Amino acid sequence: MSILPEECGPRAPEVRYNTNHAPELGSMQDEPSLWWSTTRTWRCAVPDAEGHPAVDEIELVSVLAALADPLRLEVVQKLMVEADGAERHCTSFGLPVSKSTRSHHFKVLREAGLITQVDRGNSRMAQLRRSDIESRFPGLLDAVAAAPD
Repeated sequence: MSILPEECGPRAPEVRYNTNHAPELGSMQDEPSLWWSTTRTWRCAVPDAEGHPAVDEIELVSVLAALADPLRLEVVQKLMVEADGAERHCTSFGLPVSKSTRSHHFKVLREAGLITQVDRGNSRMAQLRRSDIESRFPGLLDAVAAAPD
């Protein structure tokens, strides 16, 4: 018997543990299961091995949420001026953030379906999924290009 919604098929949910509301130490020893509060997020869209969703699994809400951050919007706008299919090194964008934060921003863009990332030796390259986004959401990239800085 599966606990997943029918539309998700035989995939497992992503379970995150939140320890922000841990009870007193005594109750943790008495009832350790109450110490963890779980949040289940059903992830029906299964990305490929590199974490890129298929074209038909790209959701508008995810794309817009990814573009809501000014740094991620800047990355997409810089990729849009490149030739179609051009790759850029992830450090070439000049983002004023730490390496871990930069990695997080690229992960959000990748999981939203806006970019693909490939490893070339010890470098990670980013490429805009222009044709995929345009076929899924016609006119969206034109609106992103016209967005004020």
